[in-house]
Amino acid sequence: MPLKEIRRRDFLGLAGLAATATAVPALAGCGSGGGAGGSGPIKLGLVIHKTGPFADTGRMMHIGAQIAVDEINKAGGIKSLDGATIQLVEEDGGGTVESSISAMNRALSEGIVAGVGTGISSPTIAVTELAERRKIPWTTVSFADQITDRGFKYTFATSPKTSEFTRLFCEAVDVLAKSDGKSVTKIGIIAGVNDVAVQGAKQIREIFAKQYGWQIVMDETVPEGSLKDAAPLVSKISSTKPQLLFVGPATGDIALISKGQVEQGLVPVPWVLSGAPFLSGAFVQALGASAANGTFAVAASGVFKGEASEIAEKVKAAGDAYPQEYHLSTYAEIHMLVQAIDRAKSRKGEAIRDEMAKTDLKGGVSSVWPAQRMRFGPDGRAVDRQAAMVQWQNDKTLTVFPENLADGKTVWPTFA
Repeated sequence: MPLKEIRRRDFLGLAGLAATATAVPALAGCGSGGGAGGSGPIKLGLVIHKTGPFADTGRMMHIGAQIAVDEINKAGGIKSLDGATIQLVEEDGGGTVESSISAMNRALSEGIVAGVGTGISSPTIAVTELAERRKIPWTTVSFADQITDRGFKYTFATSPKTSEFTRLFCEAVDVLAKSDGKSVTKIGIIAGVNDVAVQGAKQIREIFAKQYGWQIVMDETVPEGSLKDAAPLVSKISSTKPQLLFVGPATGDIALISKGQVEQGLVPVPWVLSGAPFLSGAFVQALGASAANGTFAVAASGVFKGEASEIAEKVKAAGDAYPQEYHLSTYAEIHMLVQAIDRAKSRKGEAIRDEMAKTDLKGGVSSVWPAQRMRFGPDGRAVDRQAAMVQWQNDKTLTVFPENLADGKTVWPTFA
């Protein structure tokens, strides 16, 4: 079942669903020991997608979180709380908003004091609604503007907004193409129904295609994980001849479309994708290196410089040869939450939240973010938020935009 699209006008209905779902756990600190009034291990929630169309994001977030927790506990836990250790309460949000709400309620019933997730915008909107009601500080790498546009106090987003991401990758395509003497005139949109995809496609239609003089020659919607037969879409790509395909549904859908082009003897049209799900090993394995070649994706964190390269090596040692945003942001967010708990000298959500709001990290774990710094504005969104355009080239990813972060030159497989 695909993730539910959530727009602003739907949110009151979602809030009602969330309110009904919160009836199960009576108090955020009612679990065994890790809550606001407890002793023993401090419980951090990790609500991620371990099943469904975005299961690979959950796999990567689990790796990043577990590395961080193991490090913290090995180093002696939280010093200001008598060396209390960290215990992850990991719950599977599945493939829908409703299942993510259920996962969050399970985590709350365990007495979590803070948490991370989900990494996908629509369920993150729902999960942070619950966190706000229960005064549980929550961090996320999810992009949707709405996440930090609701006046919440307990939500902290480390990424740019969807509107900013879309602007960046459209600007990047224009700048990079012109600098390489290429002319982008025709594009296609194949978008999913997740909040980020819906917002991004809308902005391209209404703003950026006109701004950059791109003709939209095809415009299709594919709910994430729903595509069974890519032949009709491949035929449309073949007949309309877009030079780039924008937005994208889920990895499996994109793989079917790209492989379908290969089967017809075509060079797959490169994608311009919004988000790190498309920078994983699972993505290149699903498409194959040749079909993925030239594909762009925009990322809020990555291996840019500083300590990020050391963190990336830890991810590789844990068994994933493609360290990226979901590993690195989750790792850094766990460390950031634990530092806030340590400063607060408390297990109480209100105290942890106040310390999170004062966060100002420079270097260290903040090296996973392009600005090498993490601090939050009054809305809970990262003040120094930036993003980078990354491209698959020969089975590896290279940053190609902005210039100060670039470690490779753009390739254009289908351009003359």
